[in-house]
Amino acid sequence: WPERPQLSDRVWNDELRGMPDELYPALATILHADPWLSMPYKASDNYIRSFALLAKQTLNKNQTVYVEYSADGWDRGRKAAPYMAAQARREWSRVTTNDYVNGLHWYGKHSVDVCDIWKDVFKDEPGRVKCAISGYLSYYYMNTEMLECSLWQTQGGRVCAKNLDVFAVAPYFGWFVGANNRASMMSWMKESDGGLNRFFTEAFVGGDLFRNTGENQWGITAHSAGPVNDVFEQIDQAKKMADKYGLELAAYEGGARFLALDSNDTGIAEFFNLANREPRMGLVYEKYLQGWKARGGRLFVHAADVQKSDRWGSYGLREYQDQPRAKAPKYDAFLKFAETTACWWNGCERK
Repeated sequence: WPERPQLSDRVWNDELRGMPDELYPALATILHADPWLSMPYKASDNYIRSFALLAKQTLNKNQTVYVEYSADGWDRGRKAAPYMAAQARREWSRVTTNDYVNGLHWYGKHSVDVCDIWKDVFKDEPGRVKCAISGYLSYYYMNTEMLECSLWQTQGGRVCAKNLDVFAVAPYFGWFVGANNRASMMSWMKESDGGLNRFFTEAFVGGDLFRNTGENQWGITAHSAGPVNDVFEQIDQAKKMADKYGLELAAYEGGARFLALDSNDTGIAEFFNLANREPRMGLVYEKYLQGWKARGGRLFVHAADVQKSDRWGSYGLREYQDQPRAKAPKYDAFLKFAETTACWWNGCERK
């Protein structure tokens, strides 16, 4: 905890260290919003307890805190995965021959450890802390491993999901449009309107594009009914998993994710950027958010507020900080949803 970034540091933009922890609960208090806080994967118990104490001292009494251990703890491409596997081997006498699976089980177990610390700090205010674990939207097997954490159970532990509150996923839509359908994109772009009519027809109802099923364990059809309807199928299955364990379903990040994976496809990247600026993208977001609500999703954390678009995607609701609402259709749709949609679960009112 003493090694964390300090408010007195000369700069706060060190990517390796992050910003001072004091800023997160302070910002949530100013906004009267419930914060989502992710504990670093190497954080000590003392760090976690100190962060919880800081949050308790800073936040208003009526604010709920969502807490998760690590970000994308399931992602084998991140540094956390080998660390978690090593912790499983160190702590448990019996592990599998698959280090990645061992790490998933320890990820579930340590999510419970982190939860126990936070709830102990807030023990005189039960209900203010909601402990989350983040899974991969379309991987039934992976999610089951970390929610059941049977390796821990066999060595005196608990069912991880039964000691948490929230199953969180990242319901992005549109990733397969550019990833698997380059020829279609190039053909659309030759049309008189640059392909935007075809793009939005596909976004709403689908029919033309192919969805790669290599990562599909939900039985979802290969030919898409459009990127938004496609992610709705996956959200439905994630909700079934959350219900199985009595957990709330939340989105720890999400939104549009139209990618030009080939670095030479600058034309496709710009096409996606133009589509994200189209007023019709606001209608896509309206359908997306209403569908999330209708399928039982609760808290939704958008991937980014402000972020410049590039070939890796247009993740931001806005592309620059002072972009007018009238020129930011995703931002406008997001705010309209918040302004016109009544709370649909207990405790979601702005604090």
